[in-house]
Amino acid sequence: MTILDLLRENQIEPKKAAGTQDEYSSPCPECGGNDRFRCWPKKDRWWCRGCEKKGDSIQYLREFRAMSYFDACKHLDRKPEFSSSAGDTRPSRPKWEPKQPREPAALWRDQAVKLLEHSINKLWSDAGKDALEWLKTERGFTEETIETFHLGWNPKDLWRDRAHWGLPEVLKENGDPKKLWIPAGLVIPMGKPGELSKIKIRRPDPGEGPRYYLLPGSSMQAMTFGTEEPVLIVVESELDALLIHQEAGSQAGAIALGSSSTRPDSITTDILKRASLILVALDSDGAGAKESWQWWRENFPEARRWPPIGGKDPGEMRKAGVSVSAWIEAGIEEYSARTESQSSAADPSRTTTQAELFRLYEIIGTTYTAADWEALTTLPGWSTQLDVLESDFTTSWQAGADPRKEFEALREHWLKGLEQIHKPMAGVSA
Repeated sequence: MTILDLLRENQIEPKKAAGTQDEYSSPCPECGGNDRFRCWPKKDRWWCRGCEKKGDSIQYLREFRAMSYFDACKHLDRKPEFSSSAGDTRPSRPKWEPKQPREPAALWRDQAVKLLEHSINKLWSDAGKDALEWLKTERGFTEETIETFHLGWNPKDLWRDRAHWGLPEVLKENGDPKKLWIPAGLVIPMGKPGELSKIKIRRPDPGEGPRYYLLPGSSMQAMTFGTEEPVLIVVESELDALLIHQEAGSQAGAIALGSSSTRPDSITTDILKRASLILVALDSDGAGAKESWQWWRENFPEARRWPPIGGKDPGEMRKAGVSVSAWIEAGIEEYSARTESQSSAADPSRTTTQAELFRLYEIIGTTYTAADWEALTTLPGWSTQLDVLESDFTTSWQAGADPRKEFEALREHWLKGLEQIHKPMAGVSA
């Protein structure tokens, strides 16, 4: 994994610098800009001329994702290096400390409010009718959700004077000042119009660039919705967090990190520490499983792995026909049933088999490490067959049947896979 891969995990697409073999430019993950961040992947080096930070891939993860040295090595699949005058010794694991997110400049807030008001008006006009329909049909949002959280639509690329936004000057190669680029796309704000701290733009046709664009000058704080609730669900995408908050009602709030390996900032950490239950629903892939089963459980005792089914994220899960609200309820009820020593099938409207599926995933998530998951996914055809079996289960569930047969096939698939990697699974019963 190179620095280019790390930037792409942060939804930043670097571009090769003109006339060079191994130099790329991009916005900085922390201070924004357009091309102030330079990296040399073959040398494993990077430097930002805006915030004057520099280093290698490990330092990138420590600076921009608040990882410890050991977590960074693990993410990069590298062996930690130790040295001591008394011989090689393993030092104590450094304690993770969340970073304080910076607040945007006052000028930035003023201009961001104008941009948001413009984009809201456009979304509800003829210019935004396709985007509005996409939000309703593809993402499952109600008009109330779209209005309440001030989603907007910017119909065309805009270029603005950076100084008017309170942003530092950035020069082109010819010495001329660069403009602030505001791409066309869905505008996703954090905070009310008068209290804006962050804007992300989802580009409908990004080409080789990033799908999600963080507007330079924005706070790096995670986007949060309904954080006063005692149950919080952690996801990667802001749109997934909005969907969860809509479907959960007063049952749960949602936090969007942006990527599976992003660490919570100090404000978000305080919110998480007040929660009685944290359902970690990072994408159902190797990266999401790795973070959920290791880092989150190590740093937040209230955290539990609760993966989406039928798709890699809650949005895909909804499109596959799985009820997002039922998925949320199952996570909360499973926790309540355990703490109260009650049956895991507390809701008579949900079949025992449905509860068992969620319980199966939880046992897998809390018992097996990321290394076990990675070993399973390397078995020929294992991941493909898992997708097929989950799809069969979901279809049967949504049809109103009791998917006993589909559940047994899914469970058997997991157990056979675990046998093949020589780690038989105990304690999972149908």
